[in-house]
Amino acid sequence: MHSQVIKNILYSHKCAHLYGMISPVDYEAYPKNPHIAKFFVQMARAEDLGTGIRNVFHFSKLYSGKLPVFKEEDAFEVLIPLTTPKTTPKKSVKTRLKVLELMVENPLISKQAIAKTLNISTEGIRYHIRILKAQKKIKYEGPAKGGRWIVLTKNGIN
Repeated sequence: MHSQVIKNILYSHKCAHLYGMISPVDYEAYPKNPHIAKFFVQMARAEDLGTGIRNVFHFSKLYSGKLPVFKEEDAFEVLIPLTTPKTTPKKSVKTRLKVLELMVENPLISKQAIAKTLNISTEGIRYHIRILKAQKKIKYEGPAKGGRWIVLTKNGIN
């Protein structure tokens, strides 16, 4: 098997056994030794055959926003889009300070409202909140809906 990264895409090649494009809908696993493969699945030492293809499609879309390409021609070829981080550490610190400011202004503010105000995804806000909690700069009190944010440090700075 040969793999390389070119322009944020991981290319991987190996000998094929079929021809054409592969998608999670029509993919059938082709184990080299089906008896051993079945044994490891039953012993819970391996996932069901074909779950890797489905996982790559699912997580590639989540992390890069693009679908991978699986092709079987003379060689089995996998093209997985890679992304680089969109934010820098300096920008992340500024974002977390803005999150803290919004929480001080309105302790009842939701993650969705913070995301909308700062024009970033709700998942991005969850990421920053996890960091702020780990740094013990904030905590959340009360039920999931109707609780409030408590900022533990003055202006978010220790």
